[in-house]
Amino acid sequence: MTIPVPLYRLPEAMACFNSASLITLPYGAHVKVHTVDPILEDGRLVIRNARDSALRNGAANPNVTLIWQSPYPHGWSLVVDGQAWANGPNLMIDYESGILHRPRYHNDGPQWVWQDGERPPQ
Repeated sequence: MTIPVPLYRLPEAMACFNSASLITLPYGAHVKVHTVDPILEDGRLVIRNARDSALRNGAANPNVTLIWQSPYPHGWSLVVDGQAWANGPNLMIDYESGILHRPRYHNDGPQWVWQDGERPPQ
C-alpha cells in the first residue's frame, strides 16, 4: 500500500516520525546506513554535520534514500528518494519523490489522515 507524498506534504509527514535511516551507495561497494535527523529548508532536506562517509558516498553516487520507520505496529513508513551533494559539513538532498508505504497485510494498522482531513485511498 502506497500513498504519494508530494513535497508540500513532506513537512507534515516528517513531523510524524523520529530519526531516519540514510541509505547511500558508494560506487562498487555495499550500502551504508546512517541514522540521521534531516530538516527541511527551502524545499530540500539538510543533514547537518553529516558523517564523512555519508558526504563521500553522496559525492560518489548522489542517489540516496531516507527511510523513517513507523513508530506504530503495522503503521506507515516514510520513504524519500533524492539527489545528495555536500555543502561543507552538511549533506543536502534535493527531493525527487516520497511515499508512505506499508505492506497490504498491515492494513489493520492506523489509517493515514492528512491534517486538512484528506484521507488518501488505503
